[in-house]
Amino acid sequence: KDWLGQLSTFYTTIKIDNTPPNITTNINQNEILSNTKVITIDASDQNGVSYLEFSILTSGYYELYKNTSTVANLEIEFNTKLYDNGNYILRIVAKDILDNVSQIHMPFVISNEDLPPVLEVDFDSGRKVKGELIIPIVASDDYGIHKIEFYIDYKLIDTYLSNFEPQVNLNFNLNTLIFSKGEHTLEIYVYDTKNNVTSKLLTFIVDNIPDRFLLTLDNNDVNEVIDFGDYVKKIEIFDKKSKLVYSTENSKWDGKVNGQLLKVGVYFYCVEKSDNRKSYGVIYLLK
Repeated sequence: KDWLGQLSTFYTTIKIDNTPPNITTNINQNEILSNTKVITIDASDQNGVSYLEFSILTSGYYELYKNTSTVANLEIEFNTKLYDNGNYILRIVAKDILDNVSQIHMPFVISNEDLPPVLEVDFDSGRKVKGELIIPIVASDDYGIHKIEFYIDYKLIDTYLSNFEPQVNLNFNLNTLIFSKGEHTLEIYVYDTKNNVTSKLLTFIVDNIPDRFLLTLDNNDVNEVIDFGDYVKKIEIFDKKSKLVYSTENSKWDGKVNGQLLKVGVYFYCVEKSDNRKSYGVIYLLK
C-alpha cells in the first residue's frame, strides 16, 4: 500500500521440504554374511540426493570402515574375510540438496569358516635324491599366508615370510650334498594370518656317495683319487679284517698311507659328513 492508500498484492508459490531421503539396501537385519557379499544401497529424494555414506561399525559403534559418495546408488563388494567373525552394524547416511538427513543402522553377523591353509608340494615322498634339486611349493589361504617354515630332520633350516598374499608360489632348494647318505625328513609348515597351520611330512633318501669305488694306481690320471665331496669332514679306511689303516680329516684319498701305496685289494671306508652322520662302502684298489 502506498501513501495514497493504493494496494497491490503479489502471490508466489513456495515448496516446503522437510522430508529426508529414503534409503534401501539388500542387507536384512541380523543377516549372516560370509565370503564376499555385494551390498547395494539406493537413496531417493524428490529434490535429489547430494551425499551418501556407507560405514561398517562394531557392535559398540566403533567405526572400522567408511566410504562416501555424491551419487544416490552404490554397489560395494564387501569382503567379510577382512574382519573377524562377530556382530557388526551397517550404517548408511543420506543427505538431499536441502540438507535433510536420514540414516539407518542395520545389524548383521559375519560368520566365516576358519579353514587352515592349503599346501601343495611337487615331490614324491621316499624318493632317492642326489646333488641339488628344486621342490616347487604352492600355499594358499583365503585370509592370506603369513609364513612358511622348512625343517629337515626336525631342525628349522629356513623361513619364508609372506606379505599376506592369498597364494604363495616358491621353489625350495634342497642341497643334498650337505647331508649324509640315507633317509632324511622334510617338514613344511604353512601359517595363515589367523595362525591356522597346515603341515606336510616328506622323506627323501640321499644317495650321493657311491657304495663302491674303484681306485687304480697306474699313473694314467684315471680313478687315481677318490673325492667324497666337499661336505665330508673325515675319512677312515679299513682292511678286510676291519683294521683301521688310514684316517684323515679330509674329503679325498689317493690310496696312500704315509706317502706309500697300499696293497692291491679290497678296503672299506667310513666317511663322516658335516651333519655328523656316517656313510659306508667298499673301495677296490687296483694297479
